[in-house]
Amino acid sequence: MPEPDPRRVRLAALREQLEALVQQINAAPMGSPQRDELADRYGLLLASVVTLREELEGADFSQ
Repeated sequence: MPEPDPRRVRLAALREQLEALVQQINAAPMGSPQRDELADRYGLLLASVVTLREELEGADFSQ
């Protein structure tokens, strides 16, 4: 059995981080500096997920 593509493993880990971050955002008070900071981190992390997903879609790998 071939090794899984490390990019797919990374993508799964990033998605898990996004899920955890959403929970933290939802738990933070609306309009608080903490929530704003978490939302900024979410945006950066989401951009990483999108970039990696686009890279994977451009590659001809099937799993």
